[in-house]
Amino acid sequence: MGIVTNASPTLTGRGDPERVQMARVSSGLFDVFGVRMHIGRPIVASDNLRGAAPVVVLRYDYWRSRFGGDPSIVGQAITLNGASALVVGVMQDGFNGPDRLDRPMWTNFIGNPGNGRGGRSNEAYALLRPGVTVARAQAEMTRVAADLATLYPQDNQGETVIVDPLTTRVTADVARPLYMLLGASFVVLLIACANLSNLLLARGVSRSREIAVRSALGAGRRRIARQLLTENAVLFPLEDLRLLANRVVDGIGPDGTVPKR
Repeated sequence: MGIVTNASPTLTGRGDPERVQMARVSSGLFDVFGVRMHIGRPIVASDNLRGAAPVVVLRYDYWRSRFGGDPSIVGQAITLNGASALVVGVMQDGFNGPDRLDRPMWTNFIGNPGNGRGGRSNEAYALLRPGVTVARAQAEMTRVAADLATLYPQDNQGETVIVDPLTTRVTADVARPLYMLLGASFVVLLIACANLSNLLLARGVSRSREIAVRSALGAGRRRIARQLLTENAVLFPLEDLRLLANRVVDGIGPDGTVPKR
């Protein structure tokens, strides 16, 4: 389990001053999300103790763009809001955390006892043990919240804990529009398929005499099939068309049967 909150310090002393979106995290988040380091080390438990010195881990793309991909940045100090912070590592390439973790820079979270128990500005992420369901985790955290409400009624009375799967958190704002778009696309596809089927059926009925005449004049099934296939080629994906054409040329009908000679 790990905790995260955000800050926006100003980076100075290395080119133009820059306001940087930063995540203040506990060491557990590196294990929760399986974050590996490109160089250096992650934030460790001792970095979260009161009195620990500020340390920073850079996201890979920010390290490349702001610091030119210089590996010697690890072990150097940078200035954030006028205070020195030691760069201890660079994350693996391609990692982008969700929500508050989607920041170019992570620093060590250190709790402030002066904030009391009433603050609600931090978020927690946890990794379920194998075999543990979300429902079981929710029941456990509900019990913990009830115990806290008993121990600290002034700050925790009426408060609870909601366990959300990460996919729910990430797609919460877009899930309903995406499902609506998917449903609308499916309906449009069905309408298009129905219209196309009707058109092809009507066209086939209107050409039944033509096909009969061609057959009477000696056109074989393979030749008629090739003609119809060519006429309707635009309706097929290219790969499906190639496979179907090969089957027809080999004397195998579209339905997998061998036509009569």
